Amino acid sequence: MGASLQERVAALGSGLSPAEGRLAVWMLRNQDDVVVSSASELAALAKSSDATVVRTAKSLGYTGFPELKKSLIGSLSRRRNLAEVLDDRMANYQSTDKGLGKALDDTISLAEQLREGISLEDWSQTVDFLNSASRVFNFGLGPASSIAEYITLSLCRIGMDARTISMSGFRLADDLITFREGDVLLILAPIRLFREIDVAIDCARAAGAKVIVVTEALRVTLADRVDAILTTPQTTTSSASELAAGLILGHALVLAIAADNRERSLQSLSRLNQLRTQVTGTELDIHPHSD
Repeated sequence: MGASLQERVAALGSGLSPAEGRLAVWMLRNQDDVVVSSASELAALAKSSDATVVRTAKSLGYTGFPELKKSLIGSLSRRRNLAEVLDDRMANYQSTDKGLGKALDDTISLAEQLREGISLEDWSQTVDFLNSASRVFNFGLGPASSIAEYITLSLCRIGMDARTISMSGFRLADDLITFREGDVLLILAPIRLFREIDVAIDCARAAGAKVIVVTEALRVTLADRVDAILTTPQTTTSSASELAAGLILGHALVLAIAADNRERSLQSLSRLNQLRTQVTGTELDIHPHSD
C-alpha cells in the first residue's frame, strides 16, 4: 500500500501553497466527506475551488483527485480490519525506543488536530445538552466501554445522574427500555456502526432523548440522525490509540460541566470524601513517617 494521505501531508506539506495546505488539512479532518464528493462538491464543502482540489491532489503525489479518493477509500476500509490496522502501525515501528517515541508523537499530533478540528459551536451545544440532561447514558462497546465508564464515574462524582451502557446483544434491550424525555445518550463509536448503536439511536430519539456521538468515522453516516457530533481525527494510520481522543474529550466535558455547576460539583466531591472516610473508618492515604 502506498503512503497514506496523512503521511503525504506530513512529508510534503511544507511545499504546498497556502491554499493547498488549507485544503490538505481540511481533507485530513474530513476524510469521509472526501470519499463521497466530486471535486466540485469537495471544493464547495471546503470553501475552496475545483482547480485547488486538483492541484492539491497532484502536489501530494497523486495523479489526480480520483486517485486520492481511491487511496482514501482503501485506507478507510482497512481501518475496520484490526489485523491491517496493527500491520500499518507496525510498519512505522521504531526499534530504537521500542515504539515509544512514535506513539507519543502521534498522540501529541492527534491532540493538536483535535484542538483545531473540533467546532466551538458543536462543543458548546454538547456541553449545553449535558448540562440540561436529567440523566446521561454513556454508551460504548468493546474498548470504548472503558471510556464510557470513566465518563460515567466522573459525572456521578460531580453530582450528575449518569449510567454506563456497555451490553451488546439482546441484553442491551434492558438498558434501552429505560430511555425517557430529558435524557442524553452519549455514544462513543470511533470506527464502526454496530447494530446495537443503530438501534440505541432510534430508541433514544423515539423516547425524546438527545443523542451525541463522538466518532472519527461516522459523521457523514449519522449527521441527520443525531443532535450533535464531535468528530475526532483519524487514528488507524498512526500509532495513536483510537480511544485517546474520546478520553480527552470526556475529561474536558466533565471539567466544562463542573465549571458550569461549581457549587454542586464541589459539594458532591466533599460528600464523596466524607463517605470514603466513613466506609474505611480511617484516612485513605498513608502518610510518610518522619524521623
